[in-house]
Amino acid sequence: MENINNYNLNYIKYFVNVAKHGSISKSARSLQISQSALSQAMKNLEEELEVKLFNRNTRGIVLTEEGKILYEKALQGVNALKQAVIETKKNALLEANSTFKIAISKSCFNFCITENINEIVKNFPQINFEFVERIREPEIVKGLQNNQANLAVLKTSTDFYSKEIENKLIKKLHYKMAYNPQFFNLKDKMTIEELNKFIILIKRRDGRRDSSWMQYSFASTMTCGDDSTVLSLIKEGVGIGLLPQEIANKFHLKTVEVIDFPKVERNLMACYNSSDKLAKQIAKFIKI
Repeated sequence: MENINNYNLNYIKYFVNVAKHGSISKSARSLQISQSALSQAMKNLEEELEVKLFNRNTRGIVLTEEGKILYEKALQGVNALKQAVIETKKNALLEANSTFKIAISKSCFNFCITENINEIVKNFPQINFEFVERIREPEIVKGLQNNQANLAVLKTSTDFYSKEIENKLIKKLHYKMAYNPQFFNLKDKMTIEELNKFIILIKRRDGRRDSSWMQYSFASTMTCGDDSTVLSLIKEGVGIGLLPQEIANKFHLKTVEVIDFPKVERNLMACYNSSDKLAKQIAKFIKI
């Protein structure tokens, strides 16, 4: 028998489709060609191979033993081709980003990356990841355009948007006063005055007045550099502090609604250049 490379590859593609559907008419509709053209292509393939590939019955077509062998081998080739396309595209992305830099704060890293890192590495095994210092919100566009990072993850109190970069909302975070039930037993709803007998843990927020406002609202406060520190101190029973509800639930902490305390919400965002296809793919794996 001659080398299969000499045959029309379209015939092989059509053959796999016909075998999968078990019907010339269904396959023709799937391939968007005429039924007569597909029948002629299968006839030509059988003539070139000098074997009978199909038997017809009232239900459609049935593969002969030779047809089953060709289908099995051809299907492996189709799947291999699909995988080759995937690997080719991935390789093109890797060449453009041999080292992929993610700008992220310590708290965002702990809450968003640590549990997802295995999945990220599994899906992008050839990428060299580098976690770099977070980029402050006003500097996001400049930082991404200057290759300070390929992807920036940040918490923002606004609906952060810039036409120069692409933004993906990972999660809208709802902050609550959280505490460790091993150390405290609080009511579901309280006032600021009732909370004043506890140490209130505050996260310092660059460029915002949250910290100073809270310092003046409560009698005893402790200012922390990030949410991770707030979480650690809450777990140790040092005091009560603001945390996203999702984080409180994750670590089995209780939350209390402060009646005269304003609602605090943050948007957890992933930002990247619109042209960076790899960053867009990786951003899908960042979640909380």
